[in-house]
Amino acid sequence: MLETFLMTVFCILAVYGAVKFIFLVCSFFINAQSKKIKRHTAIFLKNNEEEVESAIRAILLDQTEFRGDIIAVLKDSTDGTEEILRRLSRENEAILVMTEEEYIDFIKGI
Repeated sequence: MLETFLMTVFCILAVYGAVKFIFLVCSFFINAQSKKIKRHTAIFLKNNEEEVESAIRAILLDQTEFRGDIIAVLKDSTDGTEEILRRLSRENEAILVMTEEEYIDFIKGI
């Protein structure tokens, strides 16, 4: 029981740390550009139903580092990851949920 709890906490912190790192790297490059450009951060997810909601909510709460859309790109998840992301997307317009194909089309349109 304790091992499962610690593993869950570790996974949540690992996902949050990875996402935070991505945001910091993106912020470094984006800050050189105009403030008028809308920022997007893409997160590729597959079978992350246990950690995804807490990680996305943590990112949204940390508005000092991130201002813009979170694009959650689904990579053939077979668990409840997609349903969780769709619900979060309905709750917050800054969260966009896309398939890989939709993301490619989105990038081509920028």
